[in-house]
Amino acid sequence: MFNYATGITALSYNRDKAHPFVVSLVIILTPVIGRFPNYNIRPNLISIFLLTLLLVSFLKEWKVMTKAVVFVVSCFFLGWLHGGILPMFIVIFAVLIIIELVYRNFRDVLILAGALVAGFVVSLLNPIGIRCYTFGMIQSTATDIWSEVAEWLPMDFSIIQALLILLVLAGFMTNDGVRNFEKKAVTNLSLFCMFLIMTCVYNRFDANLAIIFLLAAPEQYGSLLKWLMEVVVRTKKQIRIDLSDGFYRVLAIVCVVMIAVHGGISIPQYLPTGTFEDVERLGAMDPDAAQYILDHGYERIFNTFDTGSWLVFRGVKVHIDNRIDPYLEEFSGVDHIRDQMNCVTITDLDVFAAKYDCDAFLLDMPDGFSYLLYEVERYAPDRYRIVYDNVVESPIDEIGSRRFVIIECT
Repeated sequence: MFNYATGITALSYNRDKAHPFVVSLVIILTPVIGRFPNYNIRPNLISIFLLTLLLVSFLKEWKVMTKAVVFVVSCFFLGWLHGGILPMFIVIFAVLIIIELVYRNFRDVLILAGALVAGFVVSLLNPIGIRCYTFGMIQSTATDIWSEVAEWLPMDFSIIQALLILLVLAGFMTNDGVRNFEKKAVTNLSLFCMFLIMTCVYNRFDANLAIIFLLAAPEQYGSLLKWLMEVVVRTKKQIRIDLSDGFYRVLAIVCVVMIAVHGGISIPQYLPTGTFEDVERLGAMDPDAAQYILDHGYERIFNTFDTGSWLVFRGVKVHIDNRIDPYLEEFSGVDHIRDQMNCVTITDLDVFAAKYDCDAFLLDMPDGFSYLLYEVERYAPDRYRIVYDNVVESPIDEIGSRRFVIIECT
């Protein structure tokens, strides 16, 4: 629902900005830029929608009071639903205020500055109050840990992604609005560059980059095509493709039918019943391994970082789960995560067994030869015993297979 609301809100800005075929092309290319649409059930689905609504309110130049209300109401909901995004949300709003200041809209600046304060105040009306801000500040100090988490690494752009972004920037260069320093065009360019820089630093913002791409690309691609026709082809004739209303009705029907057919094929394949077992199957998790731990009464297992939350759902007491923050020294005063997210050598097993008095290790690893398991069987049969070894396959090619091994401390 939020994906559709976000997409429709973004596309409402481009209703008259470009030819429908150009807009359609951008819609197709948007998932190439970043993870939007995003079908993970996470709070960022809501925050991305509210961010899109805020950006559109400025790009479409809504009344200043309307923009202020959108910001304040969004801050209240984000305080409850996605407090971690609030600092970035406020910074973006501050940038938009600065743009208004550059264009000497002093009355609007005063109203928006008041909204900035009001938004901050109402965002504190949540169960943890100011901690939704201080949490992020403490969290950001653990740079050594975040450097090991994929979504907090810099974005590694593919050639296609880089080309699509460069074409948008080229479109801005040919845009009369940018050359004339029009506020709407400058706002659009500023936002695009800001989200591009954010994604270059942390790739988890690629969904935000995809949204600003959806907002900016149709108009800029249209501007670039117009420039190419005038400068390269040397003609000022506009490319016109006039199609009847009937064509668009037929096209809409075809799209609906294709969605139904694709859904009819995909849903039984990937999510037939929506049960937890289906999720395990998709993620290549091994329920038999979790059940083995429960059946044999292991109380102090070591588990890898990626399996923690899944094991909690299975009723297994875990060493760590997929929430990094509670296990950081910065939060709890004791470090349970640095160099403790996986075991790759027999020395790791010895260290963890001594530190936590482990009675078993549940390790997940790629299928195939494992030097760690070779070490266990060859050099430490007096201390460890492999009691469970199984490989599970996911129907999703990107996930593939995963090997689960339980090593018992003897």
